[in-house]
Amino acid sequence: MTKPIDVKPKTTFSKKLQETKRYKELSNLKNAYYELSLSKEKKQQQYLLLNGFKNLNTNQFENINYSWEKEYKKYAKIVEQRAYSIEEVVRRENEKLLSLDNYLNEDLFVKVFATLTLPSEYHPFKSIRNKDGRMYVQENPNFEFETIEDSIKLGYQKLNKIFQVFYKRVKNHTKQDLYYIKAVEVHDTLIPHIHFVLFFKQKHYSKIENLFYKVTNFYKINQKEFEPSSMKSNLHSASRYLIKYIIKDLNSSLFIYTTRLLDGLKRKNKIRVFIYTSMILAYLLGYYGQDVSHYCESNMGEPSYIHSLTIVTILSILLFIIPPILIYKL
Repeated sequence: MTKPIDVKPKTTFSKKLQETKRYKELSNLKNAYYELSLSKEKKQQQYLLLNGFKNLNTNQFENINYSWEKEYKKYAKIVEQRAYSIEEVVRRENEKLLSLDNYLNEDLFVKVFATLTLPSEYHPFKSIRNKDGRMYVQENPNFEFETIEDSIKLGYQKLNKIFQVFYKRVKNHTKQDLYYIKAVEVHDTLIPHIHFVLFFKQKHYSKIENLFYKVTNFYKINQKEFEPSSMKSNLHSASRYLIKYIIKDLNSSLFIYTTRLLDGLKRKNKIRVFIYTSMILAYLLGYYGQDVSHYCESNMGEPSYIHSLTIVTILSILLFIIPPILIYKL
């Protein structure tokens, strides 16, 4: 096994707890996720070394050098731009409305922070507050899973289902007046929780707040937040908060280790860490592209299957790349 980067993380577990089998399970799981990230990088490097490109003008064969850190920096920048662009689009919608003489406050977009945290039975340890934040001090007797990894997988599935149910009901109510940014974070115990920011018109606020508490109460989510925030100040504060762990300094050895660990966790448990409004439609178009093309050809005659598939593919790609571009307009 490759030795992880030598880092000195902040103490979050008591010495007594570190002697337990459950803590050792968590430690081994972190090392396994770290190793998975490294192995995936190595496979990509080997593939690119064996599959290069030939310059037809010079007849020279060129390889691509893959670096996880460089690629992660590119990814972090794209994520940052996608998140900021959504807030920028919403801000401009409000500016247009405010320029009218007869606008209504209820038609202005508002911004809401929300958080979903799994109930006690998903958490392997109990913690207490101290002057430095929190410290885990004992095993949780209410933990209902055989392994921590089971809790991670099933916990993420539960959170994702709750969000999807809530989002679907909100979308049915607001129709087109809805944007969102969602990010998945994990506790020091690797158990996930979800943060998201919603943008919708003021007239929908009471209904959406009621839907949030109705859905979360149904799924017995006791730890939750639903807080409005001003649209007039700190334009990008929502996005910055959600992606703070994505855009931190990669030169920090602790952050590199933590990010690799999360990369392995994400890959193993098929977790999408960051998602935004238009990404869902882009994914659906990409996934069901062939079905859509067959339907168009069978029921409409024109365009042909290949033309339909081309159009759907281009639309899917555009939905991924347009949000970052929007922020640079004007």
